[in-house]
This record gives sequence, C-alpha cells and structure tokens, in this order.
Amino acid sequence: APAGKKIQIKVTALTDVICYYGCPYSSIEPKIMTDKAMTSPRICCPGQKNQVLVSNINPTPVITYSVFLQSTFVYNYRYV
Repeated sequence: APAGKKIQIKVTALTDVICYYGCPYSSIEPKIMTDKAMTSPRICCPGQKNQVLVSNINPTPVITYSVFLQSTFVYNYRYV
C-alpha cells in the first residue's frame, strides 16, 4: 500500500479448518500488530469470517497453517 495508507483484511471463506479455541490445528493469521513476533488474531471458526481487520504495518504478512488437513483460506484485502 502507498505510504500513509492502512491495509484492511477480511477472511471470507474457510475450508477444512478445525474450529477450536486458540486455533492450534489450522488457521489464517494476518500479522496486523506492529510487533510481528506477537500473535495476531487467528481465524479458524465460521463466526470469525467477514470481520474487517486493520493492519498497523505495511506490508502485512498473512500466515496460514494446518496440522492435519489440507485447508483453504479465502481473504480479501485493500488499502484505505
């Protein structure tokens, strides 16, 4: 995104993702905190979809992982 702009991320679909507290088995984690070493919101449950997250860093890394299944994550992003 251009300097001075924020990045918005919205997860719209999760396939073969295990919904469990803390998302230890599979999730998508947009790194939106200034300190990238900190855990950012992990998304692994249907109720977490379609929430707009605003990143404090540019560029914004998006991390995905799955321990047991081949999972699919769909997300949209834009700068504002």
